Parts: sequence; C-alpha cells; structure tokens
Amino acid sequence: MATKTKEAANTGKVVQVTIRPTITYLNLDKKYPDSPFAVVIFHSHSSFYGDANALKGKSIEIKGKIKNFHDKPEMSLDSTNQLTVIGVTKAGSAAPNTSGSPAQRRSGHTTTRSTSTCTGTRSA
Repeated sequence: MATKTKEAANTGKVVQVTIRPTITYLNLDKKYPDSPFAVVIFHSHSSFYGDANALKGKSIEIKGKIKNFHDKPEMSLDSTNQLTVIGVTKAGSAAPNTSGSPAQRRSGHTTTRSTSTCTGTRSA
C-alpha cells in the first residue's frame, strides 16, 4: 500500500516525548494514543540534536511532509530546519533552539509565530 504525503506546516504543544533506542516520538496536544499529531525522529537519518525532553510543554511548528501511518497523521523530522520553538524563550531555558543558522541557535534567537491546533490521531 502506497503512503500518501502532503507538504505542510503544523503547530502544537509537545505534551509527551517518548525516546526509544532508534526513534523518538513527540506527541502534540494530547498524549498517545489520543494525540492528534505526532512528530517522528528517526535517529539514523535526522540532524536533530539535543535533549528532546526539553521540548515538553513547548509549542512548536514543524514543516515537512505529513504522512498517514495506519490512517494517523505524522511528520518525520529529518532536519533541524523543520522545527521551530514558538515564542520567545527566556535566557537559560532548557528548550533547544533548532531554528535558523548555528550562530542564531547559539545566540538564543527564536521566531514568534501564531499557533493553531491540528486534528486527527496517531497510533504506534
């Protein structure tokens, strides 16, 4: 069965982070299995770095292809350029800044964006 994909941007609050040896899941807005959207980070082919747990409680925007996995929407994070922490973080915040250039990330630069909630569910 072919997987349909669609380019999009999605926003939501990270409410659950599940880290496994080869994959990390970020469930947005609700915990699994009721999460309307999930971000999947495959450790073997992602440039994401840092502690994914630091994203818990943060609003994020993720850009990329939405995939239907078992009839549930999810997006794979392949590059740090796909993920932006929404809003201005306070100095010393534990949230990793994954947007912009490496120099912008070191300086604590973030982008403020409006948020919206997505619909749908995801299963493992």
